This record gives sequence, structure tokens and C-alpha cells, in this order.
Amino acid sequence: MSGSALLRAAALAAFLLLPLAASSVRGDEPRVSLLAVGDTGDRPHFWQHDLQAAVGRAMAEEDRRSPVSALVLLGDQFYPTGLLDFELVHRVRHNVVRPYCRFVEPGGPRWGEVSDACDPPGAARPTTPIYAVMGNHDRESEDSPRLQREAVPEFVPNWYVPRRPVELRELPGGLSVILIESNEVAAGDGLEHLRRALRASKGPWRVMAAHHPLVWLEGGQSKRYDRVVRQIIAEEGTPVHVFLSGHQHNLQLLELSEPGPPLLLVAGGGSQAKPVTTDHPDLRYAAPKLGFARVDLVGTGDAAHLVASLYAVEARRFGADSYARVASATVDRQLRVRVDPPSGRR
Repeated sequence: MSGSALLRAAALAAFLLLPLAASSVRGDEPRVSLLAVGDTGDRPHFWQHDLQAAVGRAMAEEDRRSPVSALVLLGDQFYPTGLLDFELVHRVRHNVVRPYCRFVEPGGPRWGEVSDACDPPGAARPTTPIYAVMGNHDRESEDSPRLQREAVPEFVPNWYVPRRPVELRELPGGLSVILIESNEVAAGDGLEHLRRALRASKGPWRVMAAHHPLVWLEGGQSKRYDRVVRQIIAEEGTPVHVFLSGHQHNLQLLELSEPGPPLLLVAGGGSQAKPVTTDHPDLRYAAPKLGFARVDLVGTGDAAHLVASLYAVEARRFGADSYARVASATVDRQLRVRVDPPSGRR
């Protein structure tokens, strides 16, 4: 075997021995992390258990365990017809401030109207951005996009909704986050924005976030959205490691074939859980559960890798809620994936 072949074999062996999740061992703590969740914005039902708040509490606890650098909301923040002006304060209070109190930044000009929804009031941690892409329900009313972009930050200054079909945000530690308004891209808008975001992304690690998954799942987006995004990624030659989405109201992990990112996490369990209806061949885990996703950049040098995990939340009307990691995978710089068993439908 040649020297170069031996080096490649050694590198592959080292990758296969990588830990499947960030551990507490010194030197293996996450360098940068984010949490993501979609399909969060159920209307307040005072006769029901507040499932969105239960997921928010679990995410807050996960941030206490290991702090994150950003919270990404994956669309459908306000059911069923988006954000309406006459209920603006009520919905911001119930669907943003109350469930995500740990992550919201106080101090906006209208913060006083919703501050009592936090217990304790005010941010309990260093402020991190809340990036919110819009889902199909967020666009059901004409004013909803404008209200989400312009009015919500008056209450929560660190809330941000993209103003263009695709926008780039850089997190410390070399993690580029590309925010995609999938409704617009599916309609054929913003493709040049996608190219520019890929070219401008510093990387070397990249995560895309959108409401709709990047593969055709039942009840999902048009097939053109799938094909076009993957084609542009391939044409630009810019590696994308993980794709985060909602829309499916459950938890799924898919190991995708080329072109495009090798890992797709569906974290649509932000306020309700629905049955998994897909039998996609790339599916490695699926469960009709509440929950969220976490992405960690772990390690340095050749040992660096992303850990992409799904967490399921058990919300209890009586007694304490609980949450646990149910699926995880690692991906390295060369887009090689290792899925942490168990896999399959739960």
C-alpha cells in the first residue's frame, strides 16, 4: 500500500472512532453550538397543556447544560394564519417570550408589554441571536411577514427574520449558517441569493436552515425546491454539512445521498407531534414526538466534526417534563457521516 493510501486509511479509521456526541471530556467540549426547532407557534389553548412551553423548558435546560451560540426557529412560528396585528402582543407573549425566555433579550421599546411572561423576568444568560425563517402558515396573512420582521424586534431585540430569500449568518468558531426562506425559493425566487450566500460563507463548516425539508416528504414542498437547491450546492462546489428543517411536526434524521448536504434533521416537534408518514429510503430515525435539534462543532484540526442530534421531549401535565437525546450523527470536513444507532422508526 502506498504512503498516501496509508494516510487516507488512517484518516478514515480516526474518523470512525470519533465520539458520536459532545462529551464532558476536556478538549472535546463544543466549540460552537446551536439549537433549532420548528412548527412552534400553536395558538394558546388554555384548557390544554402548553406543549410549546414544555419544549422551550427542555431547550433552556439543554442550554444550561452546554450553552449555545444561536437559536434557530424553523418556521410556522404563528399558527394558523401567521401573525395578525390585533393579536400581536398576545402572540409575542405566548409564542416567543414565554417559551424562550432564557434566550430572549429584554430591552426593546415595547418589552414592558410582555416582560411579565418571563419568570424570572429578563434574560438569564448572555444574549444570543434568535434567527426565525418563515413557514407556510407564517405567510397566510398579508401582514404577517412584515410584523415578524419589524414588530417582533420591538419586543425582543435579538429576534431576526431574513429580509431576503436567502441570508448568511456567521457564528464564531467557523460555523456558517445559511437561512433559507423555502417558500420563496420554491417559487423560483432568490436563487442568486443562494449562490452568493454559498460563495460568501466563510466556513469551513456550514449549516442550512429552512422550513421545508430538502427531500420530498409527504406533505412537503415542491420537488423543484429539492432539485434546485441541491443543484446549486453542487454547482458552487461549497460543502454544506447539515440541513435543518421543520414542517413535518415530528423528529426525523436522514442520511442523504449526493449532491447536497449529507445530513438532514427534521425538528418539527416544537408544539405538537404528528405521525411520520414517509418511508424515504434515506431515513435513519423517525418518531412522532415533540422535540428539537442541536448541532455542535467538536474537536480541532483533523479530528474536528459536527455532531447533529435530535432530542425528544416528554411533556407531562402533572409532574416534571423530561427530555433525552434519541438520535445523533457525526459529519466530518470531507462530508463523511456516521449515524449513531439506534436507527429506524420509533
